[in-house]
Amino acid sequence: MARRAGDASPWAFALCLVSSSWYATWKYGGLGGLAAWSLVGLASVAALFRGGVERRLELLPRRRAAWLTALLLAALAAGVSVAYPIANSGRFGPGSDSDDALVLAATELLAGRFPYARATYLGNPISPLPGSLFLALPFALLGNVALQNVFWLGLLAAALARALGDPRPALLLLAALLLLAPGVLLHIATGHDYTANSLFVLLALWLVERRGGRPGGGGAAAAAAALGLGVALASRPNFLALLPLLLSRLAQTAGPRAAARLGALALLACAGLVLPFYLHDPGHFAPFHVTRKLAGLSALLPGAGLALPALALALALWLAAPRRNADLAALFRNCALVQAWLVAGGVAVESLGAGELELDLASFAEFYVFFGALAFWLRRFGAPSASSRSATTRA
Repeated sequence: MARRAGDASPWAFALCLVSSSWYATWKYGGLGGLAAWSLVGLASVAALFRGGVERRLELLPRRRAAWLTALLLAALAAGVSVAYPIANSGRFGPGSDSDDALVLAATELLAGRFPYARATYLGNPISPLPGSLFLALPFALLGNVALQNVFWLGLLAAALARALGDPRPALLLLAALLLLAPGVLLHIATGHDYTANSLFVLLALWLVERRGGRPGGGGAAAAAAALGLGVALASRPNFLALLPLLLSRLAQTAGPRAAARLGALALLACAGLVLPFYLHDPGHFAPFHVTRKLAGLSALLPGAGLALPALALALALWLAAPRRNADLAALFRNCALVQAWLVAGGVAVESLGAGELELDLASFAEFYVFFGALAFWLRRFGAPSASSRSATTRA
């Protein structure tokens, strides 16, 4: 199990994992709980890398690591199958309605009705864009939409094991995410779609980088991957800010024309999925209620609602410079930074407006956590970039 010691700081990975649970620990434990978790979380990640876990993992046969990964995912699926109905029963409070939004929308879609006309049991509009609805549809039909989180987490582990040629780092990352990020585990078990949403966008980006990062842009396989990316991007508008970063990588590995073509296909698929729903009933197209959230930020700090997404796009364009976006790990790191800016900026504005720490928007931390964690893992254990794969193919 190759490891490039010193090539990536474990503290960046630690911050990703610890911050993913700041909202939950603040909500249920106050500032004391937040501080305690931060210390425990940082110490746990430090122990992971200083306690020789990686060296011990090298003694584990690869085949056994693959079986252990499958077993861990099966146990997670079984746990979700038990925990999700309990969390959804209302016995422990009203909980979140993000899962209800997906189930309700799926029910309306299957009945041939406009999925955004109704509200959840908490009276909230259905906020995910159509891409999320269609990708969650199979799991809604199964009766447990929380299982989509396990499915996409399993695909992440499989993709990482394939990229590194070794299932052992994938097993370690999966265990770290489940054991050292209780906020993520809570969202997985209770059916929040943040985990699945982040992961299918990440995996779609990765697939386009892999298939499209070849001379000429990779042909039909890359085009199909770009269309799939468009479906993934048609989930939440914040992920559109990641497109310049991907196009920068593709321009470096496949050429500007190929990058433009694949980017256009992704945008075409995204627009082709979203626009029919919007044009059907613009007044009830609930995902655009995000503009009200931005207006709320502007009410707290004039101009903040426009400044935050504009600065996120500016940050993405700055990070897209070839020397800052030079390989796959850098691409995922930059994706994490852009999404983290949106979360941190929102938290800062709300805290200034409230006159005290306000971490409601930190619940969106998963939008950057998986990108950041994967960037660190690829840097630490090594993975070939698209350009090096192309060079190997040409040789």
